[in-house]
Amino acid sequence: MPSIKPNQLEGWWRSRGYGWMLRVTPGAFELYDTVGLVSLLRESGPIDDLFECCDRFAFSGPDELSLFHRGDLTRHQFDRSGGPVTIFPSGQHKDPVSNFNFLCQLFDEHHAFLRERGVDWKEVSRAYRSRVTASASDEKLLDVFSEMLAPLRDNHVYVASPTRVVSSDKLAPLRPDFQRAFRLPTTRVSSRSTVDAIAPQILCTLLADFPSAKSTFRSGCNDVLSWCELEPGIGYINILRLFGFADTVAARTADDLPHSRIEAARFLEDDMAALERELDSVMIDLASMRAIIVDIRINGGGFDHAGLAIAGRFAGSERLAYTKQTKWGSTRTAAQQICVHPVQRPSYHGPIVLLTSALTLSAGEVFALCMRALPNVTTVGEATLGILSDNLLKCLPNGWEVSLSNEIYTAADGNVYEVVGVPPDFSEPVFGGGSILESFRTWLAAAVRLAKSRL
Repeated sequence: MPSIKPNQLEGWWRSRGYGWMLRVTPGAFELYDTVGLVSLLRESGPIDDLFECCDRFAFSGPDELSLFHRGDLTRHQFDRSGGPVTIFPSGQHKDPVSNFNFLCQLFDEHHAFLRERGVDWKEVSRAYRSRVTASASDEKLLDVFSEMLAPLRDNHVYVASPTRVVSSDKLAPLRPDFQRAFRLPTTRVSSRSTVDAIAPQILCTLLADFPSAKSTFRSGCNDVLSWCELEPGIGYINILRLFGFADTVAARTADDLPHSRIEAARFLEDDMAALERELDSVMIDLASMRAIIVDIRINGGGFDHAGLAIAGRFAGSERLAYTKQTKWGSTRTAAQQICVHPVQRPSYHGPIVLLTSALTLSAGEVFALCMRALPNVTTVGEATLGILSDNLLKCLPNGWEVSLSNEIYTAADGNVYEVVGVPPDFSEPVFGGGSILESFRTWLAAAVRLAKSRL
């Protein structure tokens, strides 16, 4: 149990950004999604559940509270507040007009990059409002949402009903070639089925030009990680996503991060323990390498914490990786610094070449920020996809889940790479013509040459 006592938290708390209201009563808590003057109950339970899914509670004043989701990197700040004006029972308010208005206001209040993505959201909301009437069916409403969201080209944006998901997909032009090249059952980058399809092809296809790899190739963390010696003195690490490392049913079968805060906290704890153990093996196996290539050209994202832990294995000193803020009305929250720290466990401080592409997504891109902050790292390839923000998950009054991007990651160089993607030091395109697999192999050979030139 934390040093802060539950009775110290009693009352209403409003988050800075994120659109949450937290209510603590004797022995229980409630967490609400809030848009404007309307709040929807999102989670509730005994007070012990709050202390299981959150940690590092701290007061900076009698009416100012900060906390973290357990094991996570982001500090969330709350101010003591009065209760919400209007509370809707979650999932029970089916009126299409009310749900349309709620979504419009939700994006207006919380999406941090509408202008950067070339969308005048107020005009979009005005233009589509007349198409939603009180008699509109669920399918009609989803059709409208699909048309509204598509121009954002933000893969962290979607609306999910029980029967259909509408999304905004910047990757749509690349998905057919990606699926065909690797013979994937779906076009999703982060899913377990994609890991299962690609992992067996890393050695026999992507590394086919490196005979030495066969005798040294190893994999771990449910085949999410693999590593080997490509040729004498040149190591290789492939990371297919940044979650699903643990030897648990949940981790072995996960297609995405859990959405429940308690489940996410448990999942993260198991994953980080498994990842750290496997990284010890990787670093020991590659300790004698003169240079290492880290390949995240296909990386479906996951936990920022996992990427930070991996980057720490290559850090010789503390380095600022990025700062993080969230949209908060017409301004932003205070910037939180995230640094890469050297570790006392097995590590490697020689030359690193990091490979990225447009299929480097989300937490994979945040990992790229961490790595490019290190002086021994050179990045090669394409700019990443440009969706660094965590998913902000909300519910509409009718119970449909909504995801959007509300966080601003500022790299150590002062730039924000949301939308445009994290750029490489040396550009090597992989998409846009020819065989993807051939491009991947050619690109890897070029990375080996670059690594040798850094020795």
